[in-house]
Amino acid sequence: MEEINQNIIPEIKKYAKGGGKETLYRVTIRSQIRLISIMDSKANLVISMNTMLITGILAMLTGSIFWQSAHEMKFMDHIPFIVLLFFALGAMAYAIFATRTDLNTRKFNIKNSPIQYTLKHHEKASLSDYLAYMGEILLSNELIYENLNLDMYFLSEIVSRKSRLLNISYSLFLAGLIISVGLFMIFTLYPQI
Repeated sequence: MEEINQNIIPEIKKYAKGGGKETLYRVTIRSQIRLISIMDSKANLVISMNTMLITGILAMLTGSIFWQSAHEMKFMDHIPFIVLLFFALGAMAYAIFATRTDLNTRKFNIKNSPIQYTLKHHEKASLSDYLAYMGEILLSNELIYENLNLDMYFLSEIVSRKSRLLNISYSLFLAGLIISVGLFMIFTLYPQI
């Protein structure tokens, strides 16, 4: 009979004693927010660098700088710059996607956490709903830790998404540089092509 009663009663989670829990949450969330800030700075650097590069390439291709009408570029001379232009556009697009703060929480069938309320743009919660939800959370230590875990999870989703998009952006930029410099060297060394 005791075995049956033990299976019916839900298991109560016992958290570690002391300040270790708070330190873990504080350090983890601070690190995730710092990583998000670093990634946004890097994305802004990629955006501004590619913007200048695209502006220079377009000015060169249209003949606004460097070339007078007496020294027109041949079509084959344009190809390395056009390749670099497209790769720079792709790198800039992925860097812009990385700076977006959009967090799609609809795919998760779990209760909203405070960070989800903060990051939602498509459905804004009213102040009374938010206060009622926070009041509910503050009644239970288990709910507090559950929401801290949710917040850490969603912050790690943001870090992961930004990192993936920035890596694609860097790869596109590097590939564009390598290919365009390679094409430029080929067309310079073998002008008869």
